[in-house]
Amino acid sequence: MFNGLLSDPVSLIWSVLTILAAFIFCGVLSKFKNQFEGLNEDYEKEKSRNTGKTAFGEKNPETGKHVLIRTEEEVSVKYMDQIEDKYNNIFSKYNAWSQSISLFPMSGILGTVFGLMLQISQSDLEQITGSIGVALLTTFWALICAIILKIYDATVGIASDRIYNVINAYARGRKNASMDAQIDKEVLNEQTK
Repeated sequence: MFNGLLSDPVSLIWSVLTILAAFIFCGVLSKFKNQFEGLNEDYEKEKSRNTGKTAFGEKNPETGKHVLIRTEEEVSVKYMDQIEDKYNNIFSKYNAWSQSISLFPMSGILGTVFGLMLQISQSDLEQITGSIGVALLTTFWALICAIILKIYDATVGIASDRIYNVINAYARGRKNASMDAQIDKEVLNEQTK
């Protein structure tokens, strides 16, 4: 099989380029994974710095009015907006790279077809059949690279989902908190009447 490898330089070049592209993709996906994990770490640091309390509390004995006491972890709205903007920026780029992993099998098949087309121009049937294995080598390497990249892409997706869930939970909490604050305000208004 490898004797024919040298006789079909197109398949050889195509296979080498596919493998090189896979290494580049791994590097880029690693960068995205590190950025998503960094956002999550930044959020955790900010959350631990801003631990406070927020809930409806008891009546103040001096004034006789109800006071609000903080009871849950808080991170500033401005900071979470920055995290969300960074996440959206990183995710849009990551998504483009992730979607293009599907180009690997297609490029392998294209390499195979191209290699076979070059061989068909030859009149020696034995040489044609011998180079089919070499032409299929491009598809083999492209599929191997695509499988490896998809598995690695799944780990990047997990890191992305972690910070996405934090952003989503914060947004839901903000909505609930504003609704709770409205209810608390109405209760306080009724009690002070």
